Amino acid sequence: PNNQVLAYPYLDNEGGIWVCLEYGLARVNLISELQRYNYELGLEGGAMVVRRYKDDLYVATSQGLYRLNENPEPGRPVTFSKIGSLSYCWGLSEVADQLLSIGDGSVQAIREKGGEPEVIGDGLIPFSITADTTFNRVFIGNSGGLLTTDRKSTRLNSSHTDISRMPS
Repeated sequence: PNNQVLAYPYLDNEGGIWVCLEYGLARVNLISELQRYNYELGLEGGAMVVRRYKDDLYVATSQGLYRLNENPEPGRPVTFSKIGSLSYCWGLSEVADQLLSIGDGSVQAIREKGGEPEVIGDGLIPFSITADTTFNRVFIGNSGGLLTTDRKSTRLNSSHTDISRMPS
């Protein structure tokens, strides 16, 4: 398969550069050789974004959200497991003390190491996400307007702000 680089590389704390490919993910160890991670290790689809959260490595792909499994048996390669219900995941964003995954018309939150994603907003088409530390709010742009939530909330505020009606 073709392995074009699809997204921005990510530098981890161990001196490795993670590169999202059309069919998987590659990690360049600046001290040693290139390491590749793909469907043979459980990572399905084209990698979009890679993030480390609470020492776990997460990958957003065209087939969903994956987490790197910890501590393989000696001599065995590491593997990835699909987590959550997204069949397509295009974004990961750490906001306050949670990791938000975005795709498939929903936003899901991971709040603890090794935790499972919880749906905090569904039935929407999110396209951007940002956090404001001054007002302690998370803002998610979607096809219906702007959603907001308190950082510790378990659901997105159902009220939309129609940004097309805001004064310029």
